[in-house]
Amino acid sequence: MFAAPFWKMNMKKNTKMAFAGAGAAVVVVLAAVSVIVFTRDNSGSVETFSSAEGKSVTASAAKPAKEKDPLVGTWQYLDGTKYTFSEGGKGAMTVENYDYIYSYTSDGTNLHIDYEKPEVHDADYTYEVKDTVLHLVGGKGTAGGEYDMNRVG
Repeated sequence: MFAAPFWKMNMKKNTKMAFAGAGAAVVVVLAAVSVIVFTRDNSGSVETFSSAEGKSVTASAAKPAKEKDPLVGTWQYLDGTKYTFSEGGKGAMTVENYDYIYSYTSDGTNLHIDYEKPEVHDADYTYEVKDTVLHLVGGKGTAGGEYDMNRVG
């Protein structure tokens, strides 16, 4: 009796592995497509119009870009104290490598900082951002005074 060639003996095993690999590749591609499709912003209006050839063409109207809040970023005072303002009204004041976490609200002129820890006094400021400088004027809950901070991030 002759022994079957090695490649014939493993043909079934190789076929199963090939199908398993192809199946895994399909799953990965479908997952990637799902992420792209379901995370895309589809809230823009849709407009239908006719092309020069008389065909109906559909186009999505782009939403206007939301203007970036100039307060968002990290600002540093001369003594090294940093204030970080993130999108969504969260932030932190960093003093000597310790973060005092807060939430904040602003209307473009007035700033209210609400610290998580009750022992840290909440603070109200008026502010102005010019280029890379944040100018704060202390109000309720502060020592008063005016502060200029430079953008660092």
